[in-house]
Amino acid sequence: MSDSIFLIDGESELVELHEKAYDSEALLQKLIAKYPNVLAGQQINPESPRRWLLVTREMGVPDEKDGSDRWSLDHLFLDQDAIPTLVEVKRSSDTRIRREVVGQMLDYAANAVVHWPIESIRAKFESSCETKGDDPTTMISMLLEEENEDTTAEENFWQRVKTNLQAGRIRMAFVADVIPSELRRIIEFLNGQLDPAEVIGVELKQYQDADAQMRTLVPRVVGVTADAQRKKATIAKGAGKVTITREEFFEVANKELTPDGLKTINSVVDWASGVSDHEVSSHWSQGVRGTTFHAKCQIENRIIYPISLWAEGSLCFQMRWLKLHHPFKNALGRDALQKKLEEIPGWTLSNAGMEGFPYVSIEEVKTDADRRKIVESLDWILNQLKQPDPDLVG
Repeated sequence: MSDSIFLIDGESELVELHEKAYDSEALLQKLIAKYPNVLAGQQINPESPRRWLLVTREMGVPDEKDGSDRWSLDHLFLDQDAIPTLVEVKRSSDTRIRREVVGQMLDYAANAVVHWPIESIRAKFESSCETKGDDPTTMISMLLEEENEDTTAEENFWQRVKTNLQAGRIRMAFVADVIPSELRRIIEFLNGQLDPAEVIGVELKQYQDADAQMRTLVPRVVGVTADAQRKKATIAKGAGKVTITREEFFEVANKELTPDGLKTINSVVDWASGVSDHEVSSHWSQGVRGTTFHAKCQIENRIIYPISLWAEGSLCFQMRWLKLHHPFKNALGRDALQKKLEEIPGWTLSNAGMEGFPYVSIEEVKTDADRRKIVESLDWILNQLKQPDPDLVG
């Protein structure tokens, strides 16, 4: 016997809606693409409900670098924290929903984090926007709930997507009209063990009245235990960040980076280790955003973090904090630093980008001369913080 739900219409008449199976898997997939909110973002994170941006349907997944697509993921979404969300859809009548779909999803995830170039994901998104007549920048602004359509915010968003992929910070979502108990237990186990990846199940039931004039969709997140929720919430708030050693940081970097990338990281770390006159110390940590090195500086009684490195391949000047201090409170100071950074090939940072956390790929820095320019910029920043140039203070 199927379940029912009851609605009261405008004339206070009770309307009974009966649970109805989806006519096809394709219909269920189409509904998710058209109405992403059915993925129950409020249930996934009540404190910060997830919002969704559809990258594309049928996202290809290769099994080797620069290889052709071997698999096809049903949907790829991004949330407001730039977390890639892999969605695989099955009807409960499909016997593969018990076990085979889990192996399928793990294949997708394991290869996606390694073989999905961010350029490919972005191109798929922009192509989907073009097909639907949407503007990509506007769609990202809506996701981030920002009033201004800022192309720098857009660039930073895509860099965060890349960083999340490199760190394995993804979400795997199994969606079906009914999640069987076998799949639910697997989701509970994986979600409790994986970090920073997240695994969820969304049960999306459909109800319809007798005349097929009214239909409603009722989502429910299943398989996520209270312990797993507390763990993810703790990590999301930053309490899950742990201090690590230099050796542990470079263990990750050695796996993730090319020899050129390692040289760049070493040049910055060596700078931090060798400038005691500037009172710079090194801080190493690991959390949801990856494996991180921070240069920690004390200027008079102020603690400042001018630069951060991720062992997974990103470098960030912490402009949002630097601009709290002279001379970077002023546009003149920020412009002066921008000019220094733009001397390094491959760096294109707009004025807006200098307001927040401009990310740059470590792999873009190819020569020792370019690495020296980064170090020279760091020296210049610290000297300016200690004794700002009057011409830049204004």
